[in-house]
Amino acid sequence: MRNLAFRRLLLASAALAGGMGSAHAALAQGAAAPAAERSGGAALEEIVVTARRREENLQATPVAITAVSAETLEARHAVNLTKVAEIAPNMATSKVTGSLGSAGAWIRGVGFIETTLGQDSGIGIYIDGVYNGRNNIALMDLITPERVEVLRGPQGTLFGRNTTGGAISIVSRTPGDEFGGQVRASYGSYKANSAQVRIDSGLLGNSGIKLSAAYQHRQENGSVDNKLQPSNNDPDAIRSNAFWVKAVGEWGKLNATLSADYNELTGAPNYLQIVAAPPATLNFLALSPTLGGDSYTVTSVPQYTIPSLATLRQQRVWAQGMALTLNYEVNDHLSLKSISSVRGYKRDDSSPNGPANLRGNTGTVAAPVITTFNGIYALDPRASRQHQYTEEVQALGSVGDFEYVVGGFYFHEDGWEFGRTKFPAGITAAGTAINSVSILDYNMVNKSYAGFGQVNWKPAFLDHKLELTGGLRYTKDEKNLDQRSTVVRKAKLETNNTSLLGSVNYQWTEDFMTYARYSTGYRAGGFNVRAGATTTPIFTPEKMRSYETGFKAEMLNRRFRLNGAAFYNKYRGLQLGQFVPPSASGAGGSIALNADARYRGFELEAQAVPMDGLTLTASVGYVDPKYEKFPQPLQPGGVVGAGCKPITGSAGGAAIAMDCAAIGKFLGVSKRTASAGAAYVFPRVSYGEWSIRADYAYRSAAQWSLFNLPTTPFQAQIAGKAYGLLSGRIALSDIPLTGNAKAQLSVYGENLTNEHYAVQGIDFGFMATNAFSKPRTFGVEVKADF
Repeated sequence: MRNLAFRRLLLASAALAGGMGSAHAALAQGAAAPAAERSGGAALEEIVVTARRREENLQATPVAITAVSAETLEARHAVNLTKVAEIAPNMATSKVTGSLGSAGAWIRGVGFIETTLGQDSGIGIYIDGVYNGRNNIALMDLITPERVEVLRGPQGTLFGRNTTGGAISIVSRTPGDEFGGQVRASYGSYKANSAQVRIDSGLLGNSGIKLSAAYQHRQENGSVDNKLQPSNNDPDAIRSNAFWVKAVGEWGKLNATLSADYNELTGAPNYLQIVAAPPATLNFLALSPTLGGDSYTVTSVPQYTIPSLATLRQQRVWAQGMALTLNYEVNDHLSLKSISSVRGYKRDDSSPNGPANLRGNTGTVAAPVITTFNGIYALDPRASRQHQYTEEVQALGSVGDFEYVVGGFYFHEDGWEFGRTKFPAGITAAGTAINSVSILDYNMVNKSYAGFGQVNWKPAFLDHKLELTGGLRYTKDEKNLDQRSTVVRKAKLETNNTSLLGSVNYQWTEDFMTYARYSTGYRAGGFNVRAGATTTPIFTPEKMRSYETGFKAEMLNRRFRLNGAAFYNKYRGLQLGQFVPPSASGAGGSIALNADARYRGFELEAQAVPMDGLTLTASVGYVDPKYEKFPQPLQPGGVVGAGCKPITGSAGGAAIAMDCAAIGKFLGVSKRTASAGAAYVFPRVSYGEWSIRADYAYRSAAQWSLFNLPTTPFQAQIAGKAYGLLSGRIALSDIPLTGNAKAQLSVYGENLTNEHYAVQGIDFGFMATNAFSKPRTFGVEVKADF
């Protein structure tokens, strides 16, 4: 049924493209926010992006981009980046279990869901050009964004910090020239309520300065009812307070932008439901009531009411940052830019899982001791801190038919993490276990230096229709680990890389452009801080080569837009990791490895305004990944696993590892994504303007385990099924108030078909768990602009 739904969306997209007269292959890129959604105009608006560090029309930029405007984010009720993934093809996000602010992100099949400081993400997140080193803040609230740009594929030249899969660039709103503002409030399911206020100062006299400031409060009860907790501490409950301020000054050739943000999240992480377990664990859980403890039902059916769940201190996550951007126009052909920033976050996030009063026998079968566990698996306490500062300088200019960007980049990061893991280890068939406690405690210092340049040439003899682009970036990374527990060690890693870009694009007509590009990417090596004492914690850099071709087309007086891209990416040293619970002695923890793989696929995006007031959108993404080499350690006793091949060493030709490329899975990757939407703005009436919209987003099945091992056998049980999400919104806009003030009232619904699906899964070995989606929700929102 899910594949049928995907095929229908694919056919609908192709029909939309073919019906508008496109004779090109059904491949596309880019997305736009249609002006017709608000104005009823009969054309798609022009989208300006900064994917090449200067402002350009989306349709003239030879990069695979989806640009999502503030209006579209508002219409889709987006509070963070998760909603963007429902719009951009070949993109997915997933909340990291056990942590409020963390999310994994995938672009073209390359993703990252680790929260330790030892490994960097292959997806770069940028706020106003500032690189954010950790995905631990990926779910922080979006406050007054102007747009979000999703850049697919490696951005090795201009957005070079580890962006082998792609980059997400958040551009915040620029203060207006006139005094004004907005107030907004909403209320919905699970007592979800929010309030936001924004004030624009306008130009302050003749100072050349204008500023904007915003505050938002948002809170929501959890979607899983833990009968032992109040609703505001149920799993998925959250309270958020966010501040944002931006000041812009212009004085002749010099302009400056100073911005600052702060976001504090408090609440409970999502619920990890135990969906499968080996017989020994099932027996251990079943014995709990006989020893005076709570009972627990192991089931793969999503449970939204639980009699007993482990109690926890509310998690708190703080993220804050400040950036200063200076731009000086030396003359009409040269400008100099500096981007300086300081950012950081703190996490205090204990996360026990399982029944609150679990009782079991620990020690020996002959002399058991009844022990009480607050959950069958608990990270309590757990805390981490991270601080970073960056400096980037750029020179942007032109000479004749050439445009160029050259610059340098510096990144410094230091952080600390502490976590204590507690669980019953080594459970026997008789129902006894070891009360295991292990501690993870380490510091990390990372530095990165880079120099880059990119040149675009549009020769006049071809009427500037042809553009040739070349880019180069040199990066040097230094990383230092100081670990105090469970394993005591120090490690240092220094790596360097040169990334390349070459592209050619041709503007065949004013409305049709094609391009081809070759680029390379690089992700720095790092440390597996969960590795056992006998395993090296160091893993090597990830490098990749990307081949891409695409087109961008508009027709019918900009009533129809079709963008497409096809890609082939080869990765060497692809960084992978799978969590493995520590043993009773604290050894183990996770497996980190470097694999070789290739990814191929395409994206197709189309937008149309077939009549005044009506806007149609559709997108399709496809990625087909395959391992070429997948090394992993031998199984216990030196056994080569089923489906794997031995990797022999020089000492007598004995197997020292095994290559499991034939059976390895891609964690969190959906081969197919698709979306479709329709919005209609009715003719204006005296009291305002009615509009209605519906959106559907599809994601195919995903695996949450890289491979099966004897200690982690539940790959099939935690796999995520395909699902589709339907949302809708009805709004009455431009309601006249006093003066120039206008109001808007809207009603919205999310997951209208009430899909229940796994958003994450972890195989702990002694149990397998899934976190499930939030059920259907509704809400109402009112806002006023003045």
